[in-house]
Amino acid sequence: MEPRKRRRTTIVCNICKARKVRCDRNIPCNSCVKHRTAHLCSYNDDFSEDEKPIKAELPPPQIQQEQTVYLAPVNAARFLSNFADYASVVGVNPLNGPLEKISFFLDYSSMSYDPVTKEEMNHGPFLWHSIVRVDPALADVWNFILDIKPTKRVKVPSVYTKTVVRDNAPLQVLDKIRQHSEQRFDPANAKLRLQNIPLGLTFKDIFKDKTDASHEERLMAILPSKRVVWTHIDRFFHFIYPFFPFLDEVHFRSNIERILGPLSYHDEPVSSVNVEGRIDLTTIGILCLVLRMSYLALISNEVLENTDVLKRSDDQEGHLLLCPIGIEFVDFSRFCLNQYQVSNRASLGVVQLVVYMRIYMEAAPEDPDGPGRDLHQVNNGVLLQLAYLIGLNREPDKMMDTLNNARLNNVRRKIWMFVTHKDYLNSVKFGTPFTSLAFFSDTKFPFLDSSNSNGPQDSIVEASIRPLDKIMPLIKECLKKILFINQESSIAEFITNLNQLEVCLHEHYGTLRDFHDSFYKTDPKSLAHLLQLQYYIPIQIFIVLCYFRLFLLYENQKSTHLSFFYLKKMFVILAEENIPFAATLLEKPHPYFRYAYQFVMNPNLEYILHKSVGFFAAIISRLGYQIVETPKTEYYLPHLKVLMRSLSRCCKVCLLGIHKINHRYCYAWRIGTTFTYIIRVLASEGFYKRHFNRNSELVVPKLQFSNDQVIDLIRVLQTPIYNVDLSLFEVYWRTVADLIKLGQSEEKDGLSSSLFNPLNSEIVFIGEPENLLGIGINDDRFPLPPDEMPPENFFPHFDFQSNLTDVMGTFFEGPESYFDSFSSIPRNQVLDDYGAGRF
Repeated sequence: MEPRKRRRTTIVCNICKARKVRCDRNIPCNSCVKHRTAHLCSYNDDFSEDEKPIKAELPPPQIQQEQTVYLAPVNAARFLSNFADYASVVGVNPLNGPLEKISFFLDYSSMSYDPVTKEEMNHGPFLWHSIVRVDPALADVWNFILDIKPTKRVKVPSVYTKTVVRDNAPLQVLDKIRQHSEQRFDPANAKLRLQNIPLGLTFKDIFKDKTDASHEERLMAILPSKRVVWTHIDRFFHFIYPFFPFLDEVHFRSNIERILGPLSYHDEPVSSVNVEGRIDLTTIGILCLVLRMSYLALISNEVLENTDVLKRSDDQEGHLLLCPIGIEFVDFSRFCLNQYQVSNRASLGVVQLVVYMRIYMEAAPEDPDGPGRDLHQVNNGVLLQLAYLIGLNREPDKMMDTLNNARLNNVRRKIWMFVTHKDYLNSVKFGTPFTSLAFFSDTKFPFLDSSNSNGPQDSIVEASIRPLDKIMPLIKECLKKILFINQESSIAEFITNLNQLEVCLHEHYGTLRDFHDSFYKTDPKSLAHLLQLQYYIPIQIFIVLCYFRLFLLYENQKSTHLSFFYLKKMFVILAEENIPFAATLLEKPHPYFRYAYQFVMNPNLEYILHKSVGFFAAIISRLGYQIVETPKTEYYLPHLKVLMRSLSRCCKVCLLGIHKINHRYCYAWRIGTTFTYIIRVLASEGFYKRHFNRNSELVVPKLQFSNDQVIDLIRVLQTPIYNVDLSLFEVYWRTVADLIKLGQSEEKDGLSSSLFNPLNSEIVFIGEPENLLGIGINDDRFPLPPDEMPPENFFPHFDFQSNLTDVMGTFFEGPESYFDSFSSIPRNQVLDDYGAGRF
């Protein structure tokens, strides 16, 4: 008879047992309290002695004395998935084993090609193009959108086509702005209704048809009065410089006085321009961008606030708004820069001009593609080459025979920091090799002393950039594990570096919740913290994208608990730490930086909301197929419907934030309108039951989560929708409802070739119980938001008038242009082989 095995008495909690550390057996134990896992601390004796949690010891990183990568068998993964908040899992990312591999480049094409424009683009592993190529759910959505994109034959109301010549050329928004500016968008035209003026999108160049005008004539024609010029310079250094501190105030002001004449706050024109040499053109180019950015920093995200200011023309802000600094200033700045590109000359002034042009283009309201467009990849290459050309990679203190101005040397260090930071971010976005290698540089990280201050606010500037000195090397180490094109990467090594980056980011910046808490304070520490939001957001989105890739990996491997862990961690960051606070930050001016904070942060906050909608859409698509194919008698079906509705509502919250700024930014208008339609489509049964334009080889995976896990995700997703009035979304649906009507067309044979109308289909989650307590969800675990409308009115149907007065819509000529954001992924390149081994 085989001897009976004796069960050992548990002498440590499950977490300490997994970590193989001493446990004091308290409830919770001190070790769990110390490691912020007190909510997971529990005791049982049902572990099989043969199944021991594994951990891989790794070299200690710079930011911690001890770092562990957790390798997660089923039981350990189940414990980890029960985390309560983001703080408890910072730097904790489980994996299956030390030999696991992941590919960020193999088994899908990273190239896109536009057959119309002949443009080619290589996309990095974390650009949306590549995410669509590796996720079959998103590929299904994008394939559908490309298939139903309206044609140029669509007839549109005259409001879209007035004075606009329609042809088959690619969309040129800037040209349309130029055409419309003089007749519709000039604030000096008193006949216009103030609410129809999209401030910041004016263009006025009286020499546009005069090719023989001199450069001085063009400049004198656009320059405002001395009062306006010097007031904008003052505003720039007070409100905008702390975010972009790459000028020396004393040096810049003295150059402007030399070129335009002595400082004056009188309403007198600039009588002459003293250009002594080509180098002065860089100063003029920078001045044009300074004026333009200061003007844009006057504009509120709230339309009524702008209207009130415009009515007060007697005060300073009202006077400045009525003297628009339009897009023509950016054009002239480009002209100044081109003089150096043509002659292949460089100087610190040229590099400063390129830096501020790069900064401006990331926040340009006239850009229809927004802050994530691919053009920045080229700009950064030019910027890096110029930086090397003038020796920004060399420490100025070692070149005292030439570089002996302490203030300008400080500018040089700050620009090199900016260039290298953007270089790493480009590697994250585009997958390009970073070229600002450490062994090519001995430049010190920027520091502040008694002799090198570039402005009175440099103390908070220095405090704001200081963490980058620790964060940038961690980004670099993380990228080293990703950018292997011809081989797979070790997940253990990749996660080790990801953990360090994640912990460092959280220690120095916190989360968007922490930025929101600092928003209402004006002490130096809080101001320095708020300046860091522009650095925090792209890195945090990169980390979330890493989670999404790991979710896709473990979903493909059927590792349910690990895929659930990464999906939940994504949702906790997006729904609990990001979305509620991003929307709030878009609404109010900062008590110190005023609307300049909106000018700087709007593109970054829009980036978070835009990416969040994409992540949610990937899961909504999975749920939609799962719900329509699940028998109605299954007990868990109502929970799947609740989860899908919660995700849809989170998308609406994100889109409300994007629509908040759609009167200011062409890209926000495009993205908001396009995704309003997409999310409504994803809520309709017709999308999932359709038999047209379906790729039979494309199988969208379903969520293989337990009922408790589904309820856990629902709980997480309640945070952003609990106190939001989602009925506000109705006004934006009106535009899309009209859009659908515009997309209807009749073929010669009488058959309709129309835009898919989701209003003709039932909503997937119709029939969900209004009283969710009746299906066993505890009120404490799952707080219910106030219901904004019955399920069938998720997107209400409106009879919208044909005389649409959407001023931003006039730039896009009608519905077909709403879908141009997908043109970088031609239909025949959306679908890849989604078979096993694509990771």
